[in-house]
Amino acid sequence: MYQTHRAMRHLTRIGQSALVALLSAGWIGSAYSNPMLSDPPDWFSPESPPVLETTPSPRMRHSVALFEELSFDVGGYLDEVAQKLDMYLGDESIEVKPEPSELRLFLPLTLYDDPRVASKPRFRLYLDLPRLRHRAKLVVSSFDETDPNVTEDGSETLIEASKDRENVGTQGTSIATQYELKSTQRQKLRFDLGLRVSQFQPNPYVRLRHLYQKPLAIGVMSRTEQNLIYERQRHLVWDLRQTLDYPKQQNLWRSVSRGTWLNDEERFLLSQRFSVFYQISPKRVRSYFLEGRGYVENSQTHEDQLFVGMNWRERLYKQRLFAEVEPRLSWFDEDRFRDANLSLNLVLEMRLGKE
Repeated sequence: MYQTHRAMRHLTRIGQSALVALLSAGWIGSAYSNPMLSDPPDWFSPESPPVLETTPSPRMRHSVALFEELSFDVGGYLDEVAQKLDMYLGDESIEVKPEPSELRLFLPLTLYDDPRVASKPRFRLYLDLPRLRHRAKLVVSSFDETDPNVTEDGSETLIEASKDRENVGTQGTSIATQYELKSTQRQKLRFDLGLRVSQFQPNPYVRLRHLYQKPLAIGVMSRTEQNLIYERQRHLVWDLRQTLDYPKQQNLWRSVSRGTWLNDEERFLLSQRFSVFYQISPKRVRSYFLEGRGYVENSQTHEDQLFVGMNWRERLYKQRLFAEVEPRLSWFDEDRFRDANLSLNLVLEMRLGKE
């Protein structure tokens, strides 16, 4: 326990230092263009607004204005494309207000202790088609949407596993139509019909997602999510995830238990993750996590990976620009968990569209 606590403190210092370095890049350049700026604002003050909303540098304000204009223009163009598709494919007689289209760009950078650097930008595009039956969405993505690890924000697949285990299936493009079959306060049911193309190899797939949530005793919120995927390469994949959230004042304790059945490989993947989130301010969230992974094969259980780390997420500008810093220590079965692998992941997320 003492070693884990020391690792957490060490990772926190690494994450804070990395965020300072990331944000300092803009202030260093602005200091030369603005001699009146003697001291930068206190970025870590919970009361301070997002750093790019109140920057005193004229050059920085000009860059932010250009980014805002670009986001608005991209959103307008995407809304126009979505409207034409919706009118062509759907019922023109239906009068409904579509949700704004959005393009999300993820720019990750992973630094290893060997040393090595890995960076694979990602994107996800959303077009709302409300005139179609079951209010469909068209999604174009560079993520592997047939992978049950892929979440809506893509966070789990932005992290490279280790210096020897790069994520597979990270090249290619997915295009899918998402149909919302049911949506209530307690449960959601969605059907995806899509095609992923990687290295000129088409991989059609269908995906059924079901989410059910309800409050339990002592303020715990339970969420059960199931994903049933059938695609040409891996054929049948069934993923089950049980999440328990326990909010307490400004903290949120979370347990995520997961099992994934790979039918062709006859292997059952297991993972358990414990996290604690600290809502420092409306613009900032810090979390610590501990995760173990393994699998069951031929009636034998195998331990595979162990992670411990922290994540710092900062909103830099409105709901358009975010930054994340995640240092982590990883242990793997290849060396019988003897060596700790240190990595530092930096992610810049941009959301382009009309707010």
